[in-house]
Amino acid sequence: MIDYSKQAEAFLDQLIDLKTRKAALDKDIKLVESKVSLAFAAGDLNHLKIEGSNSSIQFDGITAIFNPGRDIYDYSKCLEIQKKESELKTLKKTAQSVGLAPKKTGSPFWTIRSWKKTN
Repeated sequence: MIDYSKQAEAFLDQLIDLKTRKAALDKDIKLVESKVSLAFAAGDLNHLKIEGSNSSIQFDGITAIFNPGRDIYDYSKCLEIQKKESELKTLKKTAQSVGLAPKKTGSPFWTIRSWKKTN
């Protein structure tokens, strides 16, 4: 007889391993991206720039595009905007409660957190 619980635990162990490695890779990516950005800003990659583009480079058959990031505005000191946001939040809750705003559910996912066993 197949022990499905052991198979399920093996899948969970695999998920934990993959997510742990992904987190480490994401951290490494941020570090290397900052180094490439500094080199790009210093002009050290100008020889790889695509003609007519200020933000695209080609290297080893790959096109890389620098995105400087979006502008973000801080409205924490704008009392009128905070008031309108509060009003909008209330209006949204009302629309939800009377059924005017249908609920949508995103794709399922797993969050993995560390914990210690206690005996």
